[in-house]
Amino acid sequence: MSSKNQFRIKMALYAVVLILAELLQTSVFGTIGLGLVPSVMPVAVSCISVCEGAERGSIFGLAGGCLWAWSSQLSFYGAWCILLLTAVGILAGLITDRYLLQGLKTALSISAGALLLTDGVYTVYGIFSGIIPPYALFTVFVPEALIALVLCLGLYPLTAYISRIGGIHG
Repeated sequence: MSSKNQFRIKMALYAVVLILAELLQTSVFGTIGLGLVPSVMPVAVSCISVCEGAERGSIFGLAGGCLWAWSSQLSFYGAWCILLLTAVGILAGLITDRYLLQGLKTALSISAGALLLTDGVYTVYGIFSGIIPPYALFTVFVPEALIALVLCLGLYPLTAYISRIGGIHG
């Protein structure tokens, strides 16, 4: 198989990972009825960026942000998703390329930072705006972030396996 075809297969599989992350976030956790809907998309973008680097991470961050925005209410939160997931993709790739080794610990730490940057800042904004009650920081955000980090334990090995198609970083 040619390297172009391997690259196309790899990118298509990453797109499937993003779609599965969105379906897991909206369909599975949205219908369970626990009251907690973890943000799986920032974790998926972080895992892809750890494996692929800043350039491809930013592309998949943009794609994941668009998916996340289109599946939620198209408002300020939709623009928030697109901008911040693109930034998460760039930052995760840059940090991993320059300073950290690729691995599960790196993916967990970068995913935690991505969750703080996306959902954490939005939760604090909602608290200061009066939209969200202050106790939601500990009763909603923290449990959702912990569930999302547990899901990272499954997403990172999947993305690491996909990254080996055609060699790491291409």
